Amino acid sequence: MNYLKLIASLLVITLSARGQSSNGVQDNSSGIQQNHPSYIIFGVFCGECSSHCATMYHYNMMGNSNSLFVDSTDSYFKNYGKIIFKTAISNNTKFQIVSKLVQRIPKAFLTTENTQQTFGCPDCTDGCGIYFKIGQGKTIKKFYIDYNTTELDKEVKDFGEFVKETLRQLNKKN
Repeated sequence: MNYLKLIASLLVITLSARGQSSNGVQDNSSGIQQNHPSYIIFGVFCGECSSHCATMYHYNMMGNSNSLFVDSTDSYFKNYGKIIFKTAISNNTKFQIVSKLVQRIPKAFLTTENTQQTFGCPDCTDGCGIYFKIGQGKTIKKFYIDYNTTELDKEVKDFGEFVKETLRQLNKKN
């Protein structure tokens, strides 16, 4: 009888520990920690322009096979926010640039329960906007940031400026 109690106790312990990572953070069904993005999409959009009005990047962080794509066909506008990424980037320097951006994502972006947030007034005065999307398992969060970051709180301002610098570096011809 004691043997059965021991087995039952071990079974309860095993089942209660299932789904937790070593640091106690609950994992989602894909095995990725909820606060770690599985992908990001980011770029700048300018509604009042004549051509090349939205350049967006998609960085996929799944396991050991990260991938980076760019869309410069304005599909963000043409497809009402559904961006089509057809151009793969294999330049290791550009991977490193985007990896630094991932490290700078504000904790508030990763932990918020809001699936959409706007900071400032993106593209309201023909000044463009910064688009930032985070995929975390099955959760998708979209952030629209005013390109003119001077009126934003420090954390969002600093991140917006870092996104703009990242885009400048990615858009340089090598």
